[in-house]
Amino acid sequence: MEEAVMLYKKKKFINAFLSKFELKKQEACQVLNFLLSRDRLLANTYFVENVRCLPNALIISASNASTVSFLCRINNEYYEDIEEIIYLLDYETPEELFVWLSFEKNFMYLTCINDLEIVPEIRDKIFHYQVIRVLEDEMTQKILDREKRKTEMLTEIDLALDNGDRKKFNYLVTRYKKLFITSQQAAGRNCQE
Repeated sequence: MEEAVMLYKKKKFINAFLSKFELKKQEACQVLNFLLSRDRLLANTYFVENVRCLPNALIISASNASTVSFLCRINNEYYEDIEEIIYLLDYETPEELFVWLSFEKNFMYLTCINDLEIVPEIRDKIFHYQVIRVLEDEMTQKILDREKRKTEMLTEIDLALDNGDRKKFNYLVTRYKKLFITSQQAAGRNCQE
């Protein structure tokens, strides 16, 4: 019974959004109409106000919104073609879909969106996705910094070799081995254990 009430509220919210606003990308209404026709998918759809860190996310903007007109990310891959998106939602249905209907905020408080409170489990998942995304960003930055330093050291080694500076060359090669080769071997041993 409670699920039926939530489905009704979600459908009411989508219909209110579609009737009240003109969309920046008109064909995006096909995706919303598809959601309205699939109760199973709509049951696992959650309305949020930010999709930055979420793997299965959709942004559909009203013409008065300052956000991008349309964005679809499914399993962390971006899609633009509406028919392809509908196909994926129908045949490779994500466990959860987070939808941000972007519009002027005053409207939000005048509609049924107030009834669509985020369930605590979903709030925890959103937080979890955000933490993972921050950690992934930090790891990526560390890898990029390491690769940059590795390239810089190789350039310094080449320069020392070109200049015939044997002392500097030996120092840099020893340091390079210590920083990059020894750590790779240690990582390889840890993976094999």
